[in-house]
Amino acid sequence: MKHFIVIDGGTQNIKAFVFDEKGNEVHGEAHPVNPYFAAQPDFAEQDAEEYLSITREVARKAVAEAGAPREEIAAIAITTHRSTIVPIGDDGRPVRPAITWLDERKTEGLTMPGGSLMSLAFRVSGMLPTLKEYQRRAKFNWLREHEPQSYERTRIFLTISSYIFYALTGEFRDCSSMIVGLFPIDLKGLQWHPRKVVYDVLGVGRDRLPPLVSPTDVAGTVSEEGAREFGVPQGLPVIIGAGDKQSELLGAGATSSDIAEISYGTAAVIEVLSDRYVTHPRMDFFTWGAAIPRHWALEGFVGRGYWMVSWFKKQFAHLEEEEAQKLGEEPEEVLNREIRDIPPGSMGLMLQPYWHARENDPLSKGAIIGFSGEHGRAQV
Repeated sequence: MKHFIVIDGGTQNIKAFVFDEKGNEVHGEAHPVNPYFAAQPDFAEQDAEEYLSITREVARKAVAEAGAPREEIAAIAITTHRSTIVPIGDDGRPVRPAITWLDERKTEGLTMPGGSLMSLAFRVSGMLPTLKEYQRRAKFNWLREHEPQSYERTRIFLTISSYIFYALTGEFRDCSSMIVGLFPIDLKGLQWHPRKVVYDVLGVGRDRLPPLVSPTDVAGTVSEEGAREFGVPQGLPVIIGAGDKQSELLGAGATSSDIAEISYGTAAVIEVLSDRYVTHPRMDFFTWGAAIPRHWALEGFVGRGYWMVSWFKKQFAHLEEEEAQKLGEEPEEVLNREIRDIPPGSMGLMLQPYWHARENDPLSKGAIIGFSGEHGRAQV
């Protein structure tokens, strides 16, 4: 019987699984990671080398504990959190920490490329405010302006998925359905953008981005070093799947547009599949490449949706964490018991969940309103 290895690199946890050819989980391993550290307000960075080290360890454990004969392992697939930038130098190592998708740094005072004539064309078309905001928020521009040495030392900009793929194979590639956010991608064509001005606005050259493959393509094979580090057979085919949210959509069985899927992750997401490229003029939903080739995932997004559970535990649930430790339970189980008898609506308490600003409303903030004397931590 064939077996398949899957690496799932999340924002807060790294997991590796071995499945049989019928989709049954044979064994899985997981290890938590620090979702980010912040050297300054609005920053959110991860140690990419530490992240990779944990990924290797988790993969080795999953393969060893699964006990599947090595000759029966057919392929390894990768899915990860998206829109995290890993700048890689000539030595194949990150030149600085990865800038994660939670990062909100911006670069002020930039001029639009192409001079006054191009700016006029953008203004006439109505695109200038949007492009200026993209330019302001692009991490490539921030690196060029604030860390020019890091930028110049960068041979190629990878995502977490392509960084793991590089460690496995020694090659640079990524998946067209992994690229989301402020990258110069043509989402309708699911390829790097054909227009140079897009690269100029975002501050990165095409030559510093890896080739893109389909989520069903064999992107490469495991190298000798990759086999040793990850505990998998050398020469094993490697697939870079779609991003974690698009992969969840497929995994939930949403293979037609009449099924929606809700994702309980660091980002809270609701998605549907589309066989047409559809966008929203005010970006009330996003459109990314799906896990099925030539399809798209339409995604409603709350940036730090279920990260707020971790935030609440850290800030307000010390008593519950102590009780959970005594009982040998997860703190969430204790919290679940505390809220069991609270009616829906939390007695009028309302939450505006923008602990991470909405992409189409950068000034949006989170709020909890409607407090009265009857409210306590359980309602929050």
